[in-house]
Formats: sequence, structure tokens, C-alpha cells
Amino acid sequence: MTVTNLPLSHMRYPLLMIIGLLLLHVACQPVARDAEKQNMYQGIDNTLKGLASQDKFSGNILIETDGEILLQKSYGYADRATKRMLNDSSIFELASVSKQFTAAAILLLQQKGLLNVVDTVTRFLSEFPYPGITIYQLLTHTSGLPEYEPLVRDHWDTSRIIHNRDVLKLLVRYRPELIFTPGSRMEYSDAGYILLALIIERVSGVSFANFMREQLMLPLGMQHSFVYSDRRSQNKLPDNYALGYIYDEDSRQYQLPDSLPAHRHVYYLDGIEGEGKMQSSTQDLLRWHQSVRNHWLLQPEVFNTACSKAILGSGEIAIMQPVYDSSNFDYYGFGYFVEEDSQLGKILWHSGNFGGYRTYVWHAYDQKISFIMLANTFSPEAGEYRQKIVELLIASYRTKQ
Repeated sequence: MTVTNLPLSHMRYPLLMIIGLLLLHVACQPVARDAEKQNMYQGIDNTLKGLASQDKFSGNILIETDGEILLQKSYGYADRATKRMLNDSSIFELASVSKQFTAAAILLLQQKGLLNVVDTVTRFLSEFPYPGITIYQLLTHTSGLPEYEPLVRDHWDTSRIIHNRDVLKLLVRYRPELIFTPGSRMEYSDAGYILLALIIERVSGVSFANFMREQLMLPLGMQHSFVYSDRRSQNKLPDNYALGYIYDEDSRQYQLPDSLPAHRHVYYLDGIEGEGKMQSSTQDLLRWHQSVRNHWLLQPEVFNTACSKAILGSGEIAIMQPVYDSSNFDYYGFGYFVEEDSQLGKILWHSGNFGGYRTYVWHAYDQKISFIMLANTFSPEAGEYRQKIVELLIASYRTKQ
């Protein structure tokens, strides 16, 4: 006898069982995915604990998705001499991660109608010796300005701390040759962001540090964020500060860079702002990412320029050849590297490296995923695993779809 010949009353129970099993399968899928995700974050935590136990990493990490913090941990020492430990609110120097804040300040001035990114630099810094270079070109590393550090080493008394205004004076006096015609290509240059900080001061009439505090940090409730230069000359540490350490091959120990002759630049460059010197915590950086995607500070049409790939004078998209990987290339916006992913959408990221600090922010802008890592002790192994975390986050999102 075939199934089709069974009375309906006999068919009901197998049918209901099949439906029940299907519903159970569907219901279990989110549970399985949640368990898999939980295992992923536990694996990240365990790996970073392992690196910290081997003295190959100390720092703070935060991962957030859709407004929920899924991993926030601290590993290691804020101060090795006193054995003071890191905590969730520890403050780190951000190095080049600072650039996104400088760029946002410029856009805020544009939003207020006080400048436009297409303006020339000489409109605000009349002494600047390169007419025709625009604010847009400073923001996107397409100005042709060479890096400023060789100029400082050659023409500055490095027993003294140099400040932004001094760098401008050196540019005026020695006028180093541009490395390419402005707007013709892209090459990373910290000098552009030093000049942007000076423009912010000229336009606002207040110091760069005060502008950033009053116009960006305080309105957004970023209580542990501020510009702090001249820390070494003042010999004063902010509360809950994480000191940066560099591994010294001679002593086979992590040392403060201030004590190492090969790193004297951390002293005499301590007055430079705009391209670095923002201090912050993982929690505040999450607040910053939330403000970016929710447009608490900058209007969408204003911020969209910051997360768009830079355009050259020819109309082509500018590309930046990374220093360490000649097989690849990067795109840059205003203070962010910019990527496009077929599923994740727009990705904004930046890294920083100065004086023992290794900082990194990665933000899947369209999907509200943020990964923040601030380190004050770093190793090649930690660098490799940082990239692995990004790969895990991307794979986890794609699996969810």
C-alpha cells in the first residue's frame, strides 16, 4: 500500500512531525550562529591573553556590532615600572589614527561656512610657499609635499621640541622640492596634517587643542580624549595613561623610547599636532565611530566626502602604494583609508605607530561593525593576529548572510 492511499488521519502525524523538525531546524540556526560567534570572541580573547603572557602584546581591544559591545578587554601593563595594569578607560596616544579627527575638524569648519576644502592653503596661511596647493590635497595626501622629518633633522636643533609653527617656518625658509605636481598622484605625507592643524587655528582663532576639545570631544561626550603635546617637556602624565614601550635588542627588554638613543625623535617631535597627538580610549573611540555613522557632528553630505576615495586633478581615483606590500594598493579619503566590500559595503580604517604605541581602528561603516585595538607593547605576532581579527569579523558577517 502506498502512502497516497493512507487515510488523511494517518498522514497527519508524519506531516506534523516533518513540519516540526523544519521549524526546529530554523529555530536552531540562530542559536548555532550565536554559539559560533561566542566561540570566535572567546578565541580572540584567549589568543590575546596568550600573546600578553609571552610579553608580545599589551593593550586594549573593543569590538562592537549593531550597538552591542561583544568584546572589550585589557591585557598587560599601563606602566611596567609600577606594575599598574591597563583598564577599559586607559588612555593611549593615537599616533596617525589622530588624522581622522583633524579631518573632521576641517569639515566642521566647512559645515559652518568658514572654509571650503577646495580653498588654497595660502588663503589661510599666506606665508605658505607653494601657491595652488588646496586643503583637499592636504587631506588626501595628493599635495606633493615631502615628509617633514628629514627637514627637521637637517635644519632644526633637535635638543629643542619643535611645534607646528616651526615646521611652517622651515618650509618657508628652505622650500624643499615637491615630490610631484600637486593633484597628480598620492603619497602619504604627515606634513599636510600639520598644516591642517595650523589652518584650524587661524580660522577658529583658538589653539588646535582647545578647538578639538570644545568643538569635537566635549559635544560628543568623549571624556577621555584630548590633544596633548609637549608631554615630555612638561614631565606630566594624564591620569590613567598607558605608557608606550619599544623592544630594545641590546637589553632584550621593553623600554620607554625616551631612554633609547635611536628613538630621540619622540622627544623633539613631541610638540607636533594634527598628524598625531590625539589621546583617547577604546570606549571614546567607539563613541566617535557611533557619532560618525549617526551624523551627530557632521551632516551626511559633509561627511560623505571624508569617506569617498580621493580624486586626482585628472579625474581619476587616486591610489596609494603601501610601503610594505608592493603587490597591493590603498585608497584614501579624509583621514581614513577607504575600502569597498561587495557585502560589507564601505570600510574605513587607519593605523598608527609612534613612540611604542601601535593603534588601529577598523569600521564597517554600512554594517555598524567596529574593531578598535590600542597597544602600548606590540610585536610582529600581534600585528599578524590583528589582521586575523579583521578576517574573522569579515568571515563572520558573510556567514551570517
